[in-house]
Order: sequence, then structure tokens, then C-alpha cells
Amino acid sequence: MSENALHDPERVSTAYVLLRFCPPVGLVGGVGLALAIVHAPVALLAWLLRRACAPPARGGGAAPAVELVEHAPLLPSRAHARDTVLLVHGFPDSPSLWDGTVDALTRAGYRCLVAALPGARGEAVDAACAPEAMAEALHAALRARERGAVTLLAHDWGAVYGFLLARAHPTAVRRIAAVDVGGHIALAAIPPVAAVGIALYQSLLALAFALGGPGGRLILRGMLLVWRYPRAEQRATVDMCHHYMGAIQAEARKLLAAGGRAAPSLDYTPAVPSFFAYAAHKPFFFHTREWLRRVRATPGGLVVEFACGHWLMTEQPEQWADVLVRWLRRTDALLAPEPVGAHGD
Repeated sequence: MSENALHDPERVSTAYVLLRFCPPVGLVGGVGLALAIVHAPVALLAWLLRRACAPPARGGGAAPAVELVEHAPLLPSRAHARDTVLLVHGFPDSPSLWDGTVDALTRAGYRCLVAALPGARGEAVDAACAPEAMAEALHAALRARERGAVTLLAHDWGAVYGFLLARAHPTAVRRIAAVDVGGHIALAAIPPVAAVGIALYQSLLALAFALGGPGGRLILRGMLLVWRYPRAEQRATVDMCHHYMGAIQAEARKLLAAGGRAAPSLDYTPAVPSFFAYAAHKPFFFHTREWLRRVRATPGGLVVEFACGHWLMTEQPEQWADVLVRWLRRTDALLAPEPVGAHGD
């Protein structure tokens, strides 16, 4: 493949969607090969339809925009916030995912900055971007509102972007609380059947974004029904699926540059106080034992398993808020004091 092809997002996305099941082929033999054979023509058809029917992208490939909404702590007059918490949602969610958490945090004296990722408010997303680019957009939005370091609280894709932000800008994050997606994800650590399942649903959601229109919406609705997540069914849009296409494009570039040799999809080691919560009732996990070890090795490190599904903050809101606030208060003493005037109020 030519050098130009490596930097052509549509060529790369097409090639990788077609080959998305190559790693599972090596793991599960005929089953993975069958999935690849069935999926390849569907992916190719989707790409051709997208190229033929999609209107020209608006904005000329502008960088993704992330919005932050501030929630002040409920404190007596002249009292200062304990800390600022940056909350980042994932797919197929919106900032409203954090409503109960924000209520608990502000009552406990924490200032909250709630992120709205592209597509979360129903707006169109013209093109997917690499996870690293989304992390930079998140960092830019944060720096526009906050000059000091913050506590990161992130779920699902928000955790991926948060880990990348913390790795690229370590002075911006003073604590990490991640939910259901860990900072170390490696294909070799995923059981073969789970690897096929992950590859299938992620490729289908990328396909939904590529198709758009009724076809994309049909795929998305089907996935939401499989996940039994009616909360998002009425407001989820195919534009929200850009996370998957962006990740697939980025992984394709890495694989092509490395000659097809797979590397960990995410490999981050936190150096700040860290808390990881994950749900037990899921078909597969997005963390490894190595990630749990890394979290526990941090100052005040804590790992908690919740007996519920992926959206634990809405399924067990009281238990979640209690565990989170207790951990924050316990680790407050481990944080270096912020300089006077650090907050961008």
C-alpha cells in the first residue's frame, strides 16, 4: 500500500473494516474466517453507498469540538470547592448520564465540569477522528475553563479519551476515576469468543456511522435492543457512532505502519491516585488483571466491582455515589494544594 493510502482516512477505514476480523481468525480459526467472509461484502457495500450518497462534509475536516458545562458546589459562603471534577461520558450517552453523580458531587463540595462529546446533543458529526485527536479537543476545552489540574471521572469511551489526555498532559490530571473501561486493553488478554463479539459489535457500529440514514439507524437500534438499553433508544443517533469509526481508522494506521503486528489497543499506567469501578454483569470486560494491578498500586488506589450492568451510575446510583464520594474524600489529603487563583472561575 502506498504512503498516500496510509494517510487517506476513507481508504484506511475501508481496508480496516474489511479486515477487522483478522485477529479473531487467528484465534478461533473457521469461526473467525466465516465472520470475516460474511462481513466483508457488507462493509464494502456500506462504504460504496457512503461515497455515493453522502453530502460533502461541512467544516472542511475541522477539529472536534467538546463543550463543558459547569456545576458549582453547594457550599457555605466564602468556602472553596474541594476540587474540580471533569466528567466525560461515552457511547451512546450524553451529559445527562452524570446528573445523579453531579448532584452527589456538588453536595459533597466538588465543582463539576461536565463534557459533551461530539454528537451527544443530537448534532451531526461529519467525520470521525482519532481517539488522540478527541483527547486533545477535550484538553483544549478544559484549558479554556480551568487552569489547574482536575480529577478525571470518565466512563466508556470517555475513559479512553481521558487516559490519552492524562498520558499526553500529565499535569492536567491529579486523580483518575474510571468506569468500566481500563487503561490497559490487549487482544491477547481477551478470550477468543469475546474477541469475536467485540470485533462484531464495534464493526457494526462503525458501519452504522458509515451508512448513516435509515440503514445506519436500523443497525444502531438493533444494537441498543441487544444491549437492553432503552434509556438511549429514543435519542441515540448514528452520529454518536463516530467513536468506533475513529478508533478503527486509528488502529488501521497503526497496524499498517507496524506491518500488521498487533500491539495493545491502550496501554496507560497511572501515577496519580486512581479508582476503577466496573460492572460484573456483562458479556465481556474492557480491562485486564494488569490494569487492576496498576490501579491498586497508585496512592489510594481502589478497585470496586458492582453487581449490575455497564451503566452502573444509573443502575446502582446510591451505592455508586457513596463509593465515589468516600474515595474522593479519602484521597483529598493526598493531593498537592492548588495555587491560589488556579481555577478559571
